[in-house]
Amino acid sequence: GAFYSVRGGYVPRKGPQGAGLTIRMGGQSGTALRVAGRHADVFELAPGSLGEIRQLMERVRSAAAEHGRAGKLRFALPIRIRSEDNASCQKAVEIAGPPAQVALSLLPYAALGIQE
Repeated sequence: GAFYSVRGGYVPRKGPQGAGLTIRMGGQSGTALRVAGRHADVFELAPGSLGEIRQLMERVRSAAAEHGRAGKLRFALPIRIRSEDNASCQKAVEIAGPPAQVALSLLPYAALGIQE
């Protein structure tokens, strides 16, 4: 080219070939849900109450079903485990307490089908 040229060049390490890249998407608008339903492997849920999360998952599954992908979508939820005296955060579902209590608190989310 105008600035450089390579003769006999070889790249010994190439990126993954044939490996599937996980597409992670999130959002709550109708457009975001439609795009995620068609393309996402993992849908990143927004923090909220158990009912709000269930409702969002139903909307995403419905969008995925329109493209024959209802069973192919996984869900991820931001969880923040903290000691009881730390300040709260609005970017994740907050769970506090001893390990056994935290584990029990996660069961309803697992029952919804959240895997990450």
